[in-house]
Amino acid sequence: MKLQNFITSCRQQMDEKEMQNLELDSAQENYVPPPQKSVSEIFATDANDESLNRYKQALLGQAKSGQVIVDPTDPRNVLVRSITLVVEGHPDITMHLDKGYAQFRIDQSLHEIAEHLNEASFVIKEGAAYRIRFDFHVQREICTGLKYIQKVTRHSITGGGFPVLKKHYWTVAYFFLLIFSVDKETFMMGSYAPKMEMQSFITPLDEAPSGILHRGTYKIKSQICDDDGHDWLSWTWSLEIAKDWGD
Repeated sequence: MKLQNFITSCRQQMDEKEMQNLELDSAQENYVPPPQKSVSEIFATDANDESLNRYKQALLGQAKSGQVIVDPTDPRNVLVRSITLVVEGHPDITMHLDKGYAQFRIDQSLHEIAEHLNEASFVIKEGAAYRIRFDFHVQREICTGLKYIQKVTRHSITGGGFPVLKKHYWTVAYFFLLIFSVDKETFMMGSYAPKMEMQSFITPLDEAPSGILHRGTYKIKSQICDDDGHDWLSWTWSLEIAKDWGD
C-alpha cells in the first residue's frame, strides 16, 4: 500500500511538471515577436537621426558596409559550430556540430545533416558543476530571439542499480519516476547582428545529478531556433552521467 501511494505521488509530481512545461509552451506560443526587418531596412529607418544612427552603427557594426557572409555555400543565417561542456576542474568537452558539414551538398536537407550528428555523446561525472557554451556565426541578417530548447529523457541506468531496486520499495518508485519523466528546458540566448567573428553564449552554472539512481544514459533532443520561427539546427544526442570521467 505504501508503495502504491508513493508511485501515485510520483505520478502527481510528473503531471505537475508536465503542466508547467505545457504552460511554458503556451506562453511561448502566445508571444508575438515584432515584424522581422532586414539590416538595410533598419539602417533606412530614421536615417536623419544622428544619435540613432550611432546606436545602430554600434549595434550592427560590420553589417553597415554590406551583407556579412561567413560561408556563401551555407544558406542558413545562423551557423552553429559547437556546444561545449565547460566543467570546473576538468578540460572542456566539445561537440563539433558543423563537423562534416562541408561534405554535404547544398541540396541536402538539415534532416540529413542532423542524422550525421546523432552519434554525438558526452560523458560527465556525477555532481560535476558545469556550464554549456554555444559557439556560432551569424551571417546575412540579424537573428532575433535566438534560443536553445532541449528535451531530456532517461534511456538506461548503470552502476549495478537493479539489486538496490529489489530491496527498497521507495527506490523502485523513485526509479519509476526517473524512467518516465521528461525534462524540458529553454535557454534564451539573445539577439545577434551578423559578424565575421565567432559569437558565443554560455548558460548559468548547473550541477549534474549524483547518486546511483541518476547514473546512466540520457537522450537529449535539441533545437536552436529563433523568434521568427527559423529552425537553425535540430539534433539528438546522448549524455552519460557516470561515477567518474570517461576519459
